[in-house]
Formats: sequence, C-alpha cells, structure tokens
Amino acid sequence: FTGNIRIVLYGNRIEVHYTEKETCPEPKASPEKIIGIDKGFKEVITDSNGEIYGAGFGELLKIESDRLSEKNKNRNKICSVAKKAQSSGNISKAVDIATDVPFRGARQIREYMTT
Repeated sequence: FTGNIRIVLYGNRIEVHYTEKETCPEPKASPEKIIGIDKGFKEVITDSNGEIYGAGFGELLKIESDRLSEKNKNRNKICSVAKKAQSSGNISKAVDIATDVPFRGARQIREYMTT
C-alpha cells in the first residue's frame, strides 16, 4: 500500500480513510461525439451542450461564506475583548466573557487565561 491514510475518531468508532487507484474504462463514444465539461463555482458543471448542473450553487456558497465570515468576525471581537480585559488586570470581566460565550472559542479563551 502506498498513499495517505487518515484515521477519524467518531465517539467510540474509529474509521480509516485511504485512497485507491481505480482504472477508468475506455470511452464508448465515437471520436466525433467528444464533449467538454467546465467546472466552476457559480454553476458546478456546464457541458458543451449548454446543460448546467448545480445552477445557483455559487449564490448558496456566497451566502454561507458571508455568514461564516460575519460569525468569525464577531467571535474574534469577543476574544479580543477578553484578552484585553485579562491583560489590563480585569480578570473577573475576562472570566465572565469566557464563561458566557456560547461558542467553541470560549474554551480557547479559558485555556489562554489559565496559562
């Protein structure tokens, strides 16, 4: 075996992910029926006949990207306020922020404050 292996832990379950080489069958189409495929973000795939697959995907991707960007920007602001409070000696404010924040970053803030 050659290649990469990824071990994934899901609770009590362990999964091993790996890649395998697969041989592609010879195309059955005649040479005059060659088509082209364009991969993109707005539409996932467009073929040479003009058929669009995944129309609207780009807009969904943009909406989700904007949502995550705003969420992380707010998260960074909260973390910055907690670190500033701690560095200025206002430990009780920093602890209040770290214990009231309902996101995964709260754990990192608490760990940062204990070091």
